[in-house]
Amino acid sequence: MKAICVFLLLVVKTQSQRCTLDVSNPQSPFIIDENLQFPQYDAKKNGTFTFDNEDIFYVVCPKGTQTSYLGDNGDHVACKGGTKLLNIRSVEFVDFVDIKCKNYAPSTVRNSEQTCANGNKVYEVGFNIYDKYLSMVTVCFNEAKLVPFYAKYDNLFPGKTKRQELKESGDGFYQEFVCGGDCEWADSGNMYPTVDMDAVFEHQKEILKKLGVGDVGATLLKFPLTSNAIAFASTFNKSRELHKAPYFDYINVVPVWDVADKLNELIFWLLMYPVGDDTGLSMYTGTLAVLTLYRTDGQEVELYLGEDQVPVPKWIWMVLDKSEKVVFYYNHPDPKGDKSEISKVCKKHESILSGNIFSCLFDDVSDSEMREFLDNDLK
Repeated sequence: MKAICVFLLLVVKTQSQRCTLDVSNPQSPFIIDENLQFPQYDAKKNGTFTFDNEDIFYVVCPKGTQTSYLGDNGDHVACKGGTKLLNIRSVEFVDFVDIKCKNYAPSTVRNSEQTCANGNKVYEVGFNIYDKYLSMVTVCFNEAKLVPFYAKYDNLFPGKTKRQELKESGDGFYQEFVCGGDCEWADSGNMYPTVDMDAVFEHQKEILKKLGVGDVGATLLKFPLTSNAIAFASTFNKSRELHKAPYFDYINVVPVWDVADKLNELIFWLLMYPVGDDTGLSMYTGTLAVLTLYRTDGQEVELYLGEDQVPVPKWIWMVLDKSEKVVFYYNHPDPKGDKSEISKVCKKHESILSGNIFSCLFDDVSDSEMREFLDNDLK
């Protein structure tokens, strides 16, 4: 009995020294580990991080156009149990629940000076933290066509490999803009230097009518074009409304028919499958080609918004680096679409749903742009 009592006391002591930090409050700060990565929080426990005693990490509040560490000096903090933290530089104890952030943390975009598939440019979107840069997503951007070829997300759901585990840990994918009215379209790091983004979607009906394709059935009225294509909000805001990401909008500005938005999450989970003990999945989500529609006079025209500036992609595609297949969504206003189009992209394909969703094994992809991505960029 004595041995049992000692064992129980040790367990209680160990647990009491751990820190459990709830970041679900809209004013909660960022928590970032020593490697400038977001730790994986437990969605079942309303978004909490757990650290062992003496674990070192950063607690970050937005400050102006930068992001400041707790204490304004780039200080690490150490777990001291419960919600108690030690600010190492000032040797000051703080309680995490007392830290309330007041400003937004604006994301930034930077040109990496590198190239990706088909001669496109590599941009990084993330946050400046003093002299460090917290990269959230890599974008392969076509500057000539003003469209992202793909966005790449690394190390998705570390330690979560089965479909159900992923669903439980995810925030949901392909959500609406997280930016709201306090974001500015002005400076996108030269990604969209001349485009009036508000006008692109606000005046889409007039643009479609001018092109002569504004009467493609009743679908154009029922399912308008929306900007909800290749990025997911949870990458940026981690369920915390305070941490907005203006440049999330620039990645996600790709016009897609609203009917597609209702299928996107389904596409993702159809693509996912158990991958054994592998962790650190990377996901690529992208666009391919420009959608063409027929005018009332029978002429086929490519579809752009904003005076031939923002193309409406023909395909939205998704790849997991360990999946060995690409899932394509045919971005057409008619849910029935033209099933023959997929044969221009893949030698062989599988129809996932009766609508516009198809999958192709890597070896069966024949489109030249996709082949360059699969052969060179997919690593």
